[in-house]
Amino acid sequence: MRPVGLYLAVCDEQSPMHTPSLASNAWHSTTRGSDIRLFQFNGYFVDRMRAEQGIAWILVLWGTFRLRVVLHSPDSTQFPFTGLAPLIGNEYEAVITCKTGRLVWVDVEREDGLGSRHVAEVPPGRYNCVLTGEEGHWEIEDPAHYPEGDEDWTLHMQAI
Repeated sequence: MRPVGLYLAVCDEQSPMHTPSLASNAWHSTTRGSDIRLFQFNGYFVDRMRAEQGIAWILVLWGTFRLRVVLHSPDSTQFPFTGLAPLIGNEYEAVITCKTGRLVWVDVEREDGLGSRHVAEVPPGRYNCVLTGEEGHWEIEDPAHYPEGDEDWTLHMQAI
């Protein structure tokens, strides 16, 4: 994905977070003229994560990025607890409720309806989620030139 903004999210395709107006909704939830408006904007996404609607994180720079999804069994001991990438609000894990199991990667600041793409399918249910990795492909302009078998982040999901 080559986002237009610096905010990314992953959610179920029927999640309230899967909307082209996500950034506008977040901005309108803030207090005009407030010194903490950006914190309120980010807090909107923390609230969505706590409501199990999806996960969101902030990029450092623009670029082309790839996400891999790994599904862990409920009894797996391979679920990572170190090397975690921070989500919005400096959270390191979140629970996602997946009604359909069809996950989409959302370019939060793109409001033309073209800012999401299918990323994986998992069985419907609730999942504990953590993100590992970091952005590292800022120089790639065209997603077709992305290195084969490489990704910036891995979203680890474990059924609960």
